[in-house]
Amino acid sequence: MTTDHDRGNTTTEEIRLDAETVACLKAVSDSGQAFGKAIEQGRLSDDENAPHYAGHYMFMGYQGGTGKALFKHIDTRMYID
Repeated sequence: MTTDHDRGNTTTEEIRLDAETVACLKAVSDSGQAFGKAIEQGRLSDDENAPHYAGHYMFMGYQGGTGKALFKHIDTRMYID
């Protein structure tokens, strides 16, 4: 079977997302950026043996006024500074 893609033709489809889905996708993007920045700043670590290993934290959003990313430990529920 030959498809349009096999012939070198590409098509694009318009995908419509509802507001809830868009908000969810933005949150995922924001959390990835927040984790990356926190690792760069030394607030979290990508070393699995480090006490502040990023894999043990949840991104909780941003602190109002300061824009600081908030992370909570998955077991202790303690926030990091």
